[in-house]
Amino acid sequence: MHGIPRAYRALEELPLTPHPVVALAGCCRQPIDRSSASIRPVIGIREREVLFAWFRCGTKAAAARELFVTINTVKTHIERVRDKYEAVGRPAPTQALLLIRAIQDGWIDITYW
Repeated sequence: MHGIPRAYRALEELPLTPHPVVALAGCCRQPIDRSSASIRPVIGIREREVLFAWFRCGTKAAAARELFVTINTVKTHIERVRDKYEAVGRPAPTQALLLIRAIQDGWIDITYW
């Protein structure tokens, strides 16, 4: 249990009722398969920076302005992150699901938001 973030261990004890964000993201009411949820893709530092800027700003254009890059650069980084999650069997086709994956994997502390 030492390798699992404390916040993730706390999630293990929660009842299986969907969170409103999860429900809006199209997830079902079935239990989470912890074996696949524990597989984290390798997300680069810059990919995380772009992803977090997108979450903070709300749009790719605003994230691009904040990071001083083009919108295509933001799109490319986001697509790479989505491809990496798809490759480990944890698809994240929407912004909401990417945020959920980032929280599940410990990249984002929910208390920050």
